This record gives sequence, C-alpha cells and structure tokens, in this order.
Amino acid sequence: MGLDPAMLKPGSGWVLAGVLLAPCCYAIASHYAKSARNALLPYANAHGSMWAATLLLWPVLPFAGHAPLPETATPVLVWGAVLGLGLLCTGLAYLMYFRLVAALGAASALTVTFLIPVFGILWGHLFLGEAVGWQTLAGALVVLTGTALVTGFDPRTLWARKAVSHG
Repeated sequence: MGLDPAMLKPGSGWVLAGVLLAPCCYAIASHYAKSARNALLPYANAHGSMWAATLLLWPVLPFAGHAPLPETATPVLVWGAVLGLGLLCTGLAYLMYFRLVAALGAASALTVTFLIPVFGILWGHLFLGEAVGWQTLAGALVVLTGTALVTGFDPRTLWARKAVSHG
C-alpha cells in the first residue's frame, strides 16, 4: 500500500484490514486443505470452495457497484467472459492449487499465491506501461525473499550446481 496519502482518508482502515485479512485466510484455507487431504480429494476441495464463494457472494451482488460496459459488449460476450474467468481461470487454477497442496504440502503450495501480485505488477508494467516505484520494488523484494525462505531456496546450491555442470 506504500505511503499513499489516500490511506489517510476516512474508511481506508477497512482496506488495510482486508489487505491484512486476505493472507490470513489463505493460510487458514491451505492448512485446512492439507489436514483434510486424506478425507477430501483436490477436486472436492476446489468444488466446495467455488460453491461456497458463489453462495456467500450472491446475496450482496445487488448492492455491488457496476462499471459501465462498453457499447460492443453484448450479453453473450459478458456471460462468456464471466464463465471463462470463473471456470477456466479460477476453477482450473483451484484444481491445480489443491492438487499442489496434496502433493507438496500447504506451505510450498501457498508460495504460488505470494507471487501473484509480483507478476501482476510485472505484466502491468510490461504490457500496460504502468509505473513502478521504489516501494513496489521493495515490496517485490520482500515477497521474493519470503518465498525463498518458505521454500528453503538457497542460492548457494544453485551456484554449486552451475559450477558442477560447467566444471
């Protein structure tokens, strides 16, 4: 969130709370998935997560603000985009994620979610020309360092393997 003056406005505390609560929810869900992996297959866990999110968000949908759609957006295109994002981008990603949890454990699988903001910023910079400040680079360095610590990545082993393959 950086040192943005917008964070001093009334109501910004809810934003900060959401930013801090989201990683906690990821951690709780991943460790639950790991502990329930013998009882729940990755498919069942992903399926249940998607239905739970749908049912919990459905009642607040009428109160959500809606962005205006482009004139070229037909209902078929809009519903196609919603289904594509929901089924392919989220549903398929959940299947792969819960399979990773079952295969590698919660801590290693959770590192995938750590990297999402870093790559989102990278793609935004490369394809949309979005600005990247020093705070963004510092945050990315913290995320990459945390990911390396969680996975047990040691650059010395990388250099040792490189030296052996060239030597």
